Amino acid sequence: MDLDICNLADKFVQKLEKALNIIIQGPLYPVNLHVDRTASYPHPTTVFNLDGLEFPMQISSISKFEKLNQISVNVYQLKLVGKKNFNLTPARLTQSKLERHVNLLLIQDKYLDERYKERVPYILYCDFESMLEPFSEPNNSNQTRECRTSKYQKHTAISAGYYFKCSYDDSLSYYASNRGPNCITWFTDELERISKFIENKLRAVEPMNISELQEHEFAISTHCHICEKPFEAVPVVSHNLTGYDSHLLIRDLAKTGNVTLLPINKEKYISFTKWMPESAVKFRFIDSFRFMASSLDTLSSYLKTNELLNLQREFSNLTSEKFKLLTRKGVFPYDYIDCLDKLNETQLPSIDKFYNKLNDSHASTDAYAHAQNVWKSFNIKTLGEYSDLYLKTDVILLADLDPGHYYTRPGYTWDCALKYTKVELDYLKDVDMLLFMDRGIRGGVSQCNEAPEGYILEVDLEYPEYLHDRHKDLPLCPEHLTPPNSKLPKLMTTLYDKKRYIIHYRNLKQALSLGIKLTRIHRILKFKQSDWLKVYIDLNTKLRAQSLNEFEKNLYKLLINAIFGKTMENIRRHRIIKLRNHWDGRWGAKNYIASPNFHSIKIFDADLVAVELNKA
Repeated sequence: MDLDICNLADKFVQKLEKALNIIIQGPLYPVNLHVDRTASYPHPTTVFNLDGLEFPMQISSISKFEKLNQISVNVYQLKLVGKKNFNLTPARLTQSKLERHVNLLLIQDKYLDERYKERVPYILYCDFESMLEPFSEPNNSNQTRECRTSKYQKHTAISAGYYFKCSYDDSLSYYASNRGPNCITWFTDELERISKFIENKLRAVEPMNISELQEHEFAISTHCHICEKPFEAVPVVSHNLTGYDSHLLIRDLAKTGNVTLLPINKEKYISFTKWMPESAVKFRFIDSFRFMASSLDTLSSYLKTNELLNLQREFSNLTSEKFKLLTRKGVFPYDYIDCLDKLNETQLPSIDKFYNKLNDSHASTDAYAHAQNVWKSFNIKTLGEYSDLYLKTDVILLADLDPGHYYTRPGYTWDCALKYTKVELDYLKDVDMLLFMDRGIRGGVSQCNEAPEGYILEVDLEYPEYLHDRHKDLPLCPEHLTPPNSKLPKLMTTLYDKKRYIIHYRNLKQALSLGIKLTRIHRILKFKQSDWLKVYIDLNTKLRAQSLNEFEKNLYKLLINAIFGKTMENIRRHRIIKLRNHWDGRWGAKNYIASPNFHSIKIFDADLVAVELNKA
């Protein structure tokens, strides 16, 4: 069958999943009239087996579609050559051509995360307070001399608070908290209640006048039909989630349902997602500190009073003097609270009780005077009430700092750069080309090259012996080698000859000018290049110059620096860690431990373990 390129309506040709549901029927079930109408073709479910397929469909799912329907599919794409000409190249070729065979043309425009320009419809901001119970043996005298870890306090959560924010209806936004030994259990129960509330809201929609085909596509969809991304989770934001709050939460969250991790290691997580049992809603916990690496007190001090919208809404009945007291983060005697009974004390502890043992710091007289003023102005009766107000203020201040859609600053600034520059990047799709580039990564080398084209070469180099003495302090052409008595490779500068060395042509030019001899060229990669990031870098530089405080100056600097890190991200270093709360079964800890890619295990308690797996 010849390549069939149908000039269908835009909604039928823009995405590959439409091709599989509609365009593919054109060659198989040809019609003479109204080729652009879905009614002219059989309904997809009557002629295709779509069991287990996700829609919108990705190219990687075509193999499964072929097996289910005894059909072979080739997908082609147009690649721009020069300014006006196109080459027809295969995007995906079938392994074996069958009697029922279709050739498709993939027409795909550039993609932009337009959805991220909108606020998430629902978001939670949370914080927790703990009491610090001292260990009976603070110096751990029974430990060996080699152990440098000393346990002297146990952190136990005593209160939890969250602010539920609805971006489209402020009347649905509210604050809730709980103080007591079971506050974490209360919080996880609240998540389950909120998931049911959100699910009911999402399902309570007005009926739409849609066609039978549209109704079927909606029913089988597992991704958003606009952006082709899985349906989003509800963000739960905590300041310093990675370093502190996650340790208070993770055991209770993992008791029921499933928790997926974005880990740093088995005990520290960038983010984690809680899948609620018997619900389509999931909660994605993110750390606002990864966007704004300053204390909450510092961050909130940069907000003007008219920018504290959530705080104003929650404390609308206060006078301006009382409200001003809340715009500043207070102090709390963490080390003093070592049991729940102290929360019943009826007066503010003395200033010496605000000593922080971990940081070896005392509260300033100004901070203590502020705490006294808050106690008096809000007519606080007990230290527990002071703790509740302290917690509520922290949570609402955090709600006025909205990261929303992203996990970390690098992901955020990368999307900002793509949106602002409107660049269309050509990603490496050939595995050999990808590995070729990967072998040439040796740290960060900056250069300014205005040439429209660049070259990276794979070469053999000879390091002449007469250069050894001259270059011994800093040899040219560093490479990754494993030093003697070491198990890990290091970036080393050596006087050895280089075999199949990956090098940029400007570095090669420099090496040759300094006496290195080129003995062989194996491969050359030619590419187009431009300073496409310049306008984004210039924007952040300009905004940094206009900054009014140190945080903004550092923010715009980090937005620039994080771009480089994102381009050099090594996904091989990403770790696979599974939290398991049961032993048997397909997804139990026993199954993962027995798998061939098992790496190690961390036991938290009798009901929870973290299993790390090697990447396949």
